[in-house]
Amino acid sequence: MLPIPRNIIDRLEGSKLKQATLAELVDSTMEVSADGKTITDPMFKFNYVLKEEQPCLSNLPQPKTEVGKTCWNDLRACKKMMYEIDTAQLKQLCEDHIDSA
Repeated sequence: MLPIPRNIIDRLEGSKLKQATLAELVDSTMEVSADGKTITDPMFKFNYVLKEEQPCLSNLPQPKTEVGKTCWNDLRACKKMMYEIDTAQLKQLCEDHIDSA
């Protein structure tokens, strides 16, 4: 298993690694090799290779607020919502570790 930095949500779908960066509200799809040790990032033309087993970093806790859950579950909806939410909701996003708020 590859070590995943905090503030990143990953979902493996077959040979595709769907990655969303909460800090920057960026999502991308990367190719995962059959052995699970190499990830290819087509956007930046990088290959990440696992050379030794590393434990994954602890995952962020699930958001507790409704606005946080929206961002956690749908990054694109979160990006659009950022232009319309109020100060109280921004504070809730910060409490839920959505750093882009």
